[in-house]
Amino acid sequence: VNELIFYERAQPGTFGDWVLHNFNPVQVADPSISGPLADPDADGSPNLLEFATGGNPLLPDASLGELRLVASPAGTFAFQYRERKNPGDVQRFFETSTDLQTWVSITPALLTHVADLGEIWLNQVTFGTSAVSRTFFRVRFAQVSP
Repeated sequence: VNELIFYERAQPGTFGDWVLHNFNPVQVADPSISGPLADPDADGSPNLLEFATGGNPLLPDASLGELRLVASPAGTFAFQYRERKNPGDVQRFFETSTDLQTWVSITPALLTHVADLGEIWLNQVTFGTSAVSRTFFRVRFAQVSP
């Protein structure tokens, strides 16, 4: 009887699995290259953002992580962003701030898929705004534990 044993180094579809598919073994062993906050292509997008937006960590393309402003009715603010359809162990958060120091979670008034880009969605998100103070919005991706 022959027996084969397979060991998974990372759950399929997770950030760790993406790392294994995008870096060679020497790079995987070096967190300054393959870690979630590393930016080996120096495009300003750390690996976790590259994973979440469908980027290539070894080819510079800062536009993948950019938020594109969209015209919206008075009292709202809208932008488009890219997001992996199957984010695995990475979660998306929308946040707002009035001082760029303290960020709090916010639920958008509307979230729609604008375009299907294969494994990636181009999403549009709309938030209600207040005329009382300046308000900032962001989308943040974070790795979560199972």
